[in-house]
Amino acid sequence: MRSVLIAALVAALSGVASPAQQQRFVWHEIPGATATAVALLWQQGYDEESVPGAAAVLAECRLLRARAAVPALLASGQRVTGDATVIFGLVGGAEPAAPAAFVQARLDDEAPLAADTLALVVARAALAADDVESVYPGTTLEAAARRRLLVGAARRAPAGDAAAIAKLQPAVVRARLREPVLVGGGALGAASAAARASLAAVVWPALPAAPPGPRAPVAALAAAPSTTMPVATHPRIDGPFVAAAFVAPPPAEWPVFAVAVEILRARASRRLRLRGPEVLGRAPLVRWSWLEAEPLLLCCRRGRDGEELLPGQVAAADAAAEAGAARRELEDLLVSLRAEPPTAAEVAAAVRLLYAELSLPGGEALHQLGRLPRALPGRLQTWLLVRQRGIDVDALSLVTPAMVAATLAASVAAERAAWFALVPVARADRGWVPR
Repeated sequence: MRSVLIAALVAALSGVASPAQQQRFVWHEIPGATATAVALLWQQGYDEESVPGAAAVLAECRLLRARAAVPALLASGQRVTGDATVIFGLVGGAEPAAPAAFVQARLDDEAPLAADTLALVVARAALAADDVESVYPGTTLEAAARRRLLVGAARRAPAGDAAAIAKLQPAVVRARLREPVLVGGGALGAASAAARASLAAVVWPALPAAPPGPRAPVAALAAAPSTTMPVATHPRIDGPFVAAAFVAPPPAEWPVFAVAVEILRARASRRLRLRGPEVLGRAPLVRWSWLEAEPLLLCCRRGRDGEELLPGQVAAADAAAEAGAARRELEDLLVSLRAEPPTAAEVAAAVRLLYAELSLPGGEALHQLGRLPRALPGRLQTWLLVRQRGIDVDALSLVTPAMVAATLAASVAAERAAWFALVPVARADRGWVPR
């Protein structure tokens, strides 16, 4: 029954055209808007065998050129995922030539960049990748889970291989920038006739000889996850962090899985009170993103703080014991999730949340968005990634509680969990209370 229901949902999604078949640049006008967000999406991300993370270097180079071409940008930035890179800018509505100038500068990969500039970009990207892998406990746990559970390019650290990035030479970066990559984009906000005419004159690069097809599912290792929980010491934390990692189901099941994850997130927020450092440690209770096409679902829990010991006092428990207690909290959450099937109300609430997150608003809500210029880039990035993924939010209305229950039972089964823990460096003056 589960396969039949999933097949019906996939059939509803199959009418979405691939990015290569769609118009390369699409305007979404908001009448009365005072600014325009402009973004381009390259089908190029962290997942590559040669230099995982090189996409962040290429994105920063393109962004530097665009900032130089349009110095009056109100905001700009980049977002790199496993298989895509989005670079965005926000320009005032009174500058009709700015959107086209911003797009053309990002597409001009023949424009020179000084060797010193390239070396600095490489160094910053390598440092950022190293921070993601080794400084923040949530992404440190993700890195360990990727290494144990995934194969191929997906085994990389969350932001790429810092050592490999650091070895990139300026000549290599210049050559990588000139490689043909499928790119498209869009604009959201003010859309005067002059701005549209300027954008129509932009010279787009030729399409690659063989545009990439749909992203292949990331396979798990054949061996089942071990029930043991490796415990590693982390020098930058003062309390334990624990994670349960699950390999996400195949992309065809992601519409139902996305609803299931939202229900898990809602139940976790009600059941497990945050202890404080989770946000700074990039360790939310539940992490998985349909937009990011993440191969892993990660559930994190931070343990309780230790207590200061008096001189000569012996701790009743250590950080590893507290990590075990945090694991039991996550296990209880997951057991209750499997034991208590999702209700129709929970599914409806999750679908409403996903629809609001993944679709552009209409009517008065769209006009309100136009009056919030700083919100435009985020909404535009979401739309581009939705387009890239072929996500049809209207098809979420086909998801039923039975479908979600079946997906949860299969995806977060106890035997599919891989457990990981980080503990602080042991201190003679600190211990934990057993629980």
